[in-house]
This record gives sequence, C-alpha cells and structure tokens, in this order.
Amino acid sequence: VGIVNAAQQLGDVYRRERRFDDAAKHFDRALEVSQEFGPWIGIINALDGLGEVRLLQRRLDAALASYSQANTQCEERGYLRGQAHAVHGLGRCAAADENWALSTQHHRSALAMYRQLGDQPSATNALAAIARAAEQVGDLDGMVTARLESVDAIEIMRAAQDRHDYQQEFQHRYAAVYSDGLDAAVRAGDSAARLRRPRTSSCPPGQLDFFGAPTANPPETK
Repeated sequence: VGIVNAAQQLGDVYRRERRFDDAAKHFDRALEVSQEFGPWIGIINALDGLGEVRLLQRRLDAALASYSQANTQCEERGYLRGQAHAVHGLGRCAAADENWALSTQHHRSALAMYRQLGDQPSATNALAAIARAAEQVGDLDGMVTARLESVDAIEIMRAAQDRHDYQQEFQHRYAAVYSDGLDAAVRAGDSAARLRRPRTSSCPPGQLDFFGAPTANPPETK
C-alpha cells in the first residue's frame, strides 16, 4: 500500500508540474503494484491518473482506454464516486475529439452520479462541460440552462452555511460559476444579465482547461 500511495502521489506532483512522461511512469508503477498486491482502490486511482495525463498529452486512445478500464472496475465494485469521475473523463475525451453529442451524453451521466452523491462542486464541472458542448453546437438555450444549473448547485451549498463569512467564501471561491452564468445569459441576449455582468471575468486565464477540468486546485477526485 505504501508503494502504491507513494507512486500515486509522485504521479500527481509530476502531473501538476506538467512533466507528463514522469507522471505516467509513476501512475504505471502504482497500477502494476496495486494489480498484484492491492488495494483495489489503487487500481482505480492509477487508471484515473493515467487517463488524465494521456488526455493532457492529447493521446486520446490511451486516455479512453484508461478511463474505460476505471469505469468498468468501479461499476463492478459499486464505487459510484470513482465511476462518476471515470465517466466525466470519458466525456472530456469526447470533447477533445469534438464529439459534442457523446461528450454531453457522458457528462450528463456523470452529473446524475454526482447529484446522487451530493457532490455539488463536481456537478458544476460536469455542467460546465455540458454548457461548452451546447455552445459548440449553437444550442444557446442549452448553454444557458447548464450554466444556471451550475449557479443553483453553488447556491445550494452556500445556503447550507449558517455563517456569513462561510457564505462569502463560497461566493469568492466559485465566482467563476456566477460570472460564467451571467456571460452565458448575455450571449443569449438577456439584457437584464448584461447590466449585472462583471467588467472583467472572474475566472483567471487557464483556470479551466478546454475539457472541463480545473488546472489549479481541482476538487478531490479520490
């Protein structure tokens, strides 16, 4: 277990440093050891890490293989959270291949699982991917609906906080979700939203990659 955890953590560090070949080497090591000695969760985590790295390298066939294996493993073991992340990864692969219908299908499946788990932050990631896919095919209504559902998800979390400073923290942490919702409404022709639109985007360049994953401070995926 120690070897698996160490290899997994090294893979995560190298991935964040964008040293993708080094990351893949350590994820492969974690996968090899966990397949031989366990634990089974190590197999899923390693496959998820490999899928992420191969997707960032634009090696879509390899990414699909990793996410598909992770999905199968999770489904067999009834591990819903892992399956949601794997299906979300399959959706990102489809988006990278510009297969917007398949991307939406996968992300809607992931969204249903995240909602079942009560994982609102991950639900907003899936909704953001659905919104981008809708925009790519010219479905402005679908784009706006998904963006507003993201805002609803954050508001559900914010409303559950009984301290004002905690509520403020949610507004700041997920400012991009609110901003993207307003931006979508503006582009769809909502004049009222235009009046409330921030002067500049609250989402720093590069905070989300094109496939719908945060490039910094991602939500917990294990």
